[in-house]
Amino acid sequence: MTIRAVHRNFADVILAVAVVMNLLNFNIKRNKLLITLFVLNMALSFCELFEITMRYGIDYNAYIQQAGAVYNGERDYTMLSSHLGPCYYPAGHIWHYIPAYWIHLQTDHAETIIKFGTHIIHSLLIVFVTKISYVYTRDPKGKDESAQA
Repeated sequence: MTIRAVHRNFADVILAVAVVMNLLNFNIKRNKLLITLFVLNMALSFCELFEITMRYGIDYNAYIQQAGAVYNGERDYTMLSSHLGPCYYPAGHIWHYIPAYWIHLQTDHAETIIKFGTHIIHSLLIVFVTKISYVYTRDPKGKDESAQA
């Protein structure tokens, strides 16, 4: 069983527990829930952080190659290409990969650093979506018991 399969099964268990807790009207204070979600998601994603077999995909290497061309001074969009062929997206998206290219120049552990940053952003996204769901599920009279903590 791979790390991703274990992670996916564990995430399914967490979702099932959350649904049961919701059906039983079990209340968790908002701050405790947000911190728990962030820490749990980071813990679950930590095991995938060092997994070598799962990469970003074939496009990631192409974007890094194209970002390297821009970093080294190429400004003609028609000249931007990689091992997969020419650049098909608007040229502005390559500027997004220049910091990743720079990290690749600085260290051999660039993929791990970039994956870790992606996991932090993903965890924060879950926290913000949870905050938004709290806003939408508040008591219509404005008496939200979970927000008082």
